[in-house]
Amino acid sequence: MDSASSPIPTSGALAAAPGRSWAARLGSLTAAVLLVLTIPVVYLFVDLLVWRGTIPEYTDLPAARQKEFKAEWERSLGARDEIKSSHAKVRPTDAEAKTEDVQHWQWRWQAVTYQMLTERVGPEAADAYLQLPENGGTATPTGQRLGVLSLMARERPHWTISLLGPFARSAGWSWRPDAESGTNTPYLAGLFVILFLLTATQIVLLFAASHWAASAGLAAVVRMRRSIYGHANRLNQVVVRRHTMKEVATLFTAKLETMADGLRASVLHSWRLPTVIVLALLMLVSVNTGVALTFLFLAAVVWFAVGQFAAYFSRDGRIASRRAEARLSQMKESVSILQLVKCYLMEGFNQNRVERQLTDYSRAEWRRLRGESLSRPAVIAAAILAGVGVLYLAGRAVLLGEMSVAGLAAKIFAIGILLWAVSVWVGSRIRIRRAAEAEAEVTEFLQRRADTGQTIDAEFLQPMEKRMELVELSMREPGSGRMLLENVSLAIPAGSRVAIVASDPEESLTLAFLMTRFLDPTGGEVRIDGKNTRWVTHESLRTQVAMVLQQNLIFSDTVANNIGCGDGGYTLPQIIEAGKMAHAHQFVQRLPYGYESLIGDGGLSLRAGEKLRIALARAVLRDPSVLIVEEPELPMDEDSRALLDDAYERIAAGHTQVFLSRRQSVLRRADRVVVLHKGKVAAAGTHEDLLKTNDLYRHLLFKEITVPSAA
Repeated sequence: MDSASSPIPTSGALAAAPGRSWAARLGSLTAAVLLVLTIPVVYLFVDLLVWRGTIPEYTDLPAARQKEFKAEWERSLGARDEIKSSHAKVRPTDAEAKTEDVQHWQWRWQAVTYQMLTERVGPEAADAYLQLPENGGTATPTGQRLGVLSLMARERPHWTISLLGPFARSAGWSWRPDAESGTNTPYLAGLFVILFLLTATQIVLLFAASHWAASAGLAAVVRMRRSIYGHANRLNQVVVRRHTMKEVATLFTAKLETMADGLRASVLHSWRLPTVIVLALLMLVSVNTGVALTFLFLAAVVWFAVGQFAAYFSRDGRIASRRAEARLSQMKESVSILQLVKCYLMEGFNQNRVERQLTDYSRAEWRRLRGESLSRPAVIAAAILAGVGVLYLAGRAVLLGEMSVAGLAAKIFAIGILLWAVSVWVGSRIRIRRAAEAEAEVTEFLQRRADTGQTIDAEFLQPMEKRMELVELSMREPGSGRMLLENVSLAIPAGSRVAIVASDPEESLTLAFLMTRFLDPTGGEVRIDGKNTRWVTHESLRTQVAMVLQQNLIFSDTVANNIGCGDGGYTLPQIIEAGKMAHAHQFVQRLPYGYESLIGDGGLSLRAGEKLRIALARAVLRDPSVLIVEEPELPMDEDSRALLDDAYERIAAGHTQVFLSRRQSVLRRADRVVVLHKGKVAAAGTHEDLLKTNDLYRHLLFKEITVPSAA
C-alpha cells in the first residue's frame, strides 16, 4: 500500500507491485464516477415516463413554476426585445405588456421556449415544438413528443440545461419521435443503452480493480511472509519459547491475512468511496438544495444520537457480560464441588450460594440482553423516522412544484447510493484499522534483533573427542527475566550417556538449547573439547549436536523428506539405513508408499512412538557427536518403549547421548543422572544411588515407581 495515499503505514508493503496498486485505484475511481453518472440517467428515464416527452403549456406548469417564469419575464427586458425582433411570427407579445391575461402568458411561454430550443439545440428542434404560419397568424404547438426537450423547457432556468443542450444537439434520437408510433422509444432505448454501458463498464472496471488489488495484496503478503520466515530463522527465541512460536505462526497466517484484507480495502475503497459520497451529495444538492440539506441535517443528528445511544448500551453490555461470565464461572464451581457438598453435608449452604449466583447472573444477563434488544431496534427506528421525514419533505416539494417526480426518484436513488457508500466506507475503515494494527505487530517482530549472532572469524567445530563442559551457566528466560539456570556446571565425557531430570521441564530444555546455542547464556559458557561454542559456526555446531524435541517430531511431507530434510546429499539407501537404526523401517514399509508416503497433518497419522523413531532416524542420518533426545511425557506402549531402548543401544557407539526423560529404563542405562531443581544442580549420580540417597529424585520419579505401566 502506498504510504502517500494510505492510512496504513505499510513500510513499503506494496513496493513489489506499485503498478497494480495504482491501476486498481484508478479503476475503482473511474467506476465510482460511472456509478454516480447513473443517477442523471435514472432522472431522465423517470422524467420520460412521467411527461412522455410532452412540452407543457403555460397552464400545465405548477403554480411555483408559473410564478418563477413571470418573475423571470419581468427581469429580462433585453430578452423580451430579442424575442420580439427575432420571432415576430410567434405571436407573443407586446414586450411591455403588463396584462395578466393567461393567453398572453401562454404566448410568452411559447416564445421563450422556442428561442431557448433554437439557441441550445437548433432550429429543427424549435420547429418541432411550434408550427409557424407562413403568412402571419399565431404559431401553434405541434403536439409532438420531444423527449429530452420537454425537460429542457420545464427546467430552463436550471444550470443542468447547459449540459442537456449539447447532448440534445449531438443526439437527435433523444428528442426525435418514432416515425410510426410518434413516441420517444428511440430516446427510451438510448437511455437503456447508456445505462447498460455504464453498468457493464463499472463491472469490468471493478473486476479489473479487484484483480489488481488482490494481486498487489498477494504480492505484498508473500513478500512479508518471506521476511517473517527469514527473520524467524535468525531469532533463536522463536525456537526455544513456545508462545513466541505461536506468535510467529499467528503473524505468518492470521495477521498477514488481516493485512491483505486491509490492503485490498484501502486500494479499492480509499479513493472510490469518498468520490462516490462527494458526487452523490452534489447530485442531491443539485436536484433540490432544501431537501438535500434537510436530509444531511437529519442524517447527522441520527448518526450522532444513535451513535451515543449505541455506545452507551455497548459499554453497559460489555460490563454486564463480564459480570455474567463471572457468575457462570462461580455456578460452574458450585456444581463441580457436589462431592465436597455431600461429604460435609453442605447442601443448604451451597444451595444458598447457587441462588445468590443465579440472581446476580440473571440481573447481569438481563442488562446485556436489554442493551442488545434496544440498541438495534432504536437504530432502525431512528433511521426509519428520519427517512419518513425526508420523504414527507420531498413529497411536499413535489406537490408544490418545487421538485419533479423525476427529481424525487433521482434523489431516492442518490440517497441509496450514498447510504451504501457510507456503510461500505465505515466497514473498510474498520478493516484498514485492523490491518494497521496487524502491521504494527509484524513490524515490531521484524525489528527484533537476532539474539545469537555468529562472529565473522568463527571456527569450524570438529567432531567431539573429549568432552562437553557446561561452566557456571546462568540463564534468564528471554522476555520475562525469570531465572531458569543458576551457576550450573557439568562435564559430559565423549561417548557417555547422561540423563537430565528437572523439577521444571523448562530448565532441562533450556540446558539443551544452550548446548546447541539456540540461546546464549547470561553467564558462563559451553565448551566442546575446550572451544567456547560462541566462537564456532552455527552450522558446524548443529551438525555435531543434534536434538530430537517433542514439539517438532515430524512435518507434513514424505517419510524420506522427514528423515532427509530434503537434502539431496543423502541417498535413499542412506535414509533407509537410518530408518533401520532407529527401528522405523519396519512400520514405514507397511505404509502405502513406503518412504514416499505422506505423513503429518497433510498425510497419514502416526503414533507417538512412531513419530519419535522418525525423528531419531533424522538425527542418526547426520551422525552427530552429541545426540539430545527429549522423550514424551505421555505414556507409550510396551513395544514402542522396547524398540526405542534398542535403538538407543544401537546408536550408542561413537555418540554421546543426553536424555531429557524420566523413563525408568532410560535412567537405568544412563552413566550419570543429573537432577535440576530451581535452576541448580541438586544431585548427580547413577539411578540406583539417587534412588537410595535423594528424596527429590524419588519424588520426581514417584509415578514411574508406583505405576510402572505409565512408563
